[in-house]
Amino acid sequence: TSSITVGAVAGQFPIGTSTDYRPLYLGNAGLSAGGTIKVSHTSTTGSTAITSFTDNGGTVTIRSNSFWAVSTANSFGTGTHNLRTEGTGFGTVAAVTDLRQTLVSGIAPGSDGAHAGTTSNPEVNRSGLSTANLSNSFYWGSINSTATPLPITLTSFSGRQIMKQITLNWATASELNFDYFDVERSSNAKLFTSIGKVTGHGTSNVRNDYSLTDEKPIIGKNYYRLKSVDFDGYTEYFDVVSVDFTADKLFFISPNPSDGASLGFTLNFVPDGNASIIVYDNLSNIVGFYTPSDHSQNITFHNSLKSGLYYAKIIAGDFVKVERFVVR
Repeated sequence: TSSITVGAVAGQFPIGTSTDYRPLYLGNAGLSAGGTIKVSHTSTTGSTAITSFTDNGGTVTIRSNSFWAVSTANSFGTGTHNLRTEGTGFGTVAAVTDLRQTLVSGIAPGSDGAHAGTTSNPEVNRSGLSTANLSNSFYWGSINSTATPLPITLTSFSGRQIMKQITLNWATASELNFDYFDVERSSNAKLFTSIGKVTGHGTSNVRNDYSLTDEKPIIGKNYYRLKSVDFDGYTEYFDVVSVDFTADKLFFISPNPSDGASLGFTLNFVPDGNASIIVYDNLSNIVGFYTPSDHSQNITFHNSLKSGLYYAKIIAGDFVKVERFVVR
C-alpha cells in the first residue's frame, strides 16, 4: 500500500527479450488495500491504421500491433496510477515525443505523461489512471506516421513448387514509408542470400499482393525469408517459410562466353565432399580441378585461359554432366 515512483525496482515488470526488451513500470501514491497486478507483453510485427483521435495536442493515426496487457486481482485497492512502457526493437522512431500510449482503437485512460529515453529505447508514460481502468491492453500510437515503428503489416507468406520452379506469394495489409522487399533463400535456414527484390507501395492502408519466382531452387528444402527495407534504410526480417523441391539434378555455368579469368557455376543441389569439377580444353588437357562446397560458386583459374573451346565436367556421386563454354 506504500507509494511507488515510476522507474523504481518495486514497480518494475522486466519482460521481453534481450533484443526486444519491453518492460513496464507501475507507480502510484499508495493503495487503499494490497493486491496483485499481472503484466504480459505480446510482440506482433507490423502496425495498424486506426480512426484518428487527438491526444496532448497531436493526432494519433496509427499504432503498433505489439501491446502490454495489465490486470489486477486479489482485492487490489483504489488509487491513482502512473504507467511507463518502454521498448527496444520497435523500429524507426524519429522523436520520442511522437509516441503515445493508446488502447487497441482509441485514446488510453488518464493523461499523456513525460516522454523520455532515446529513439532506440523510448519511454512512453501515462498518468492519472484509476484502478478500474488500469486493467487494459496498452499499445504505442504515433502522431507522426512517417516515424511510426514497424511499418509493414505482413498478413501471409507462402511458397509452392510449380513445374521446375518455386513461386512465392505474400501480402501486406498496410505499409508505411516502405521501399522494397529483399527475398532471401537458404539451404540450411542459417545462411541466406538474396534472390530478388520486389518494389513496395510506399504508404498504403489497403491489401497489396506480391510474388516472386525462384527459377533455380535447390533439390530438397528451400528456406525463404523476407527483408523489408524502408526509404530511410530501416530493415525488418519476417518469419521463414520452407518449400520442398523435387527435380532432376542440373549443372549450369556462366558467363558463356567467358573472359578466361573465372567461371561461375550453379547446381540445383548441395554437393557432398566427394564432388569435383574438372575443366579441360578441346584437346582434353586438364586446365583446372575444383571441389565445390556449395550449390553456387565462382572459380578463378590459376592461369587465364586462352581463347578457344573448353569443357566443365562435374562428378557428384552418380551425377555426371558436361557443359561446353567458349573463351574469347
